[in-house]
This record gives sequence, C-alpha cells and structure tokens, in this order.
Amino acid sequence: MTGVPIVNTVDELQRLILAAPNQVHDIYVIPYFNYLDRNAQTEAQALCEWQNHPLCIFTGEFDGANMATHAVDNFQLRTLTFNGPLQFYEYLEHKRMSHKLNVPIG
Repeated sequence: MTGVPIVNTVDELQRLILAAPNQVHDIYVIPYFNYLDRNAQTEAQALCEWQNHPLCIFTGEFDGANMATHAVDNFQLRTLTFNGPLQFYEYLEHKRMSHKLNVPIG
C-alpha cells in the first residue's frame, strides 16, 4: 500500500494536507478500511494512481463523515464518503465497468 496515506484522526489529516497543500484534492473516506481484503486494498492503490492524485484512506472505527466534513470546511476539498467496505466494493466495480480499470492482483 505504499503511496496511499492512511489517516486515523483529524490531526493526521490536517498534517497531511498542510504538508502538501497543492497535491491533495480529493478525499475518499472509507471507514473500517482494514476490513477490506487485500485485493480491494490493491484496487484502492491502483485507483489512487489512476486518478493521479493522493487518495486518503481513513481506517479504524470512527465516524468518517465527521472527518470528511472537516476536510470540506477547513480545506475546501472534494470528498467521497463510503458507509463501509461493501459500498466501496460497489464503487470499485462501477469504476472498473465505466473506465475499464485494469488492476493486477498479486
């Protein structure tokens, strides 16, 4: 998962954005990311590279919506919040179908 920032707190999010303010544009909020299987985590990495900007993946058991709200209010970032791994799987499947995203499994 090299290259994908994993953020667990609002403070970590703020430090990440302030360290590279012009590189972070979109925030993907995925609660319980650690519960995704390795293939889905690999797809998240590929989606990050394909979108050509950093993809923040929030882990842990917390209210991801609060963190998304913080990102929008304080940094004017676009956010996409998932309810959990199942909704993220569905999103990845949609991306694969609409953009023919080819992700190596391994």
